[in-house]
Amino acid sequence: MVVYSPANPRRSFMEGSGVTSLWQPVLASLLFGALAALGGTLLFSLFFRPPQAD
Repeated sequence: MVVYSPANPRRSFMEGSGVTSLWQPVLASLLFGALAALGGTLLFSLFFRPPQAD
């Protein structure tokens, strides 16, 4: 069965799958991308520290 969006009938989804909002995957991608960038920055700073003088 195909379900159509009432706000935009040109958007359709199979019943039980897909997302009804375009913003949910966009926001999830931005959130996980920011967390991955933060983690990558922390790992980079841990492994590539300049040598410290004693």
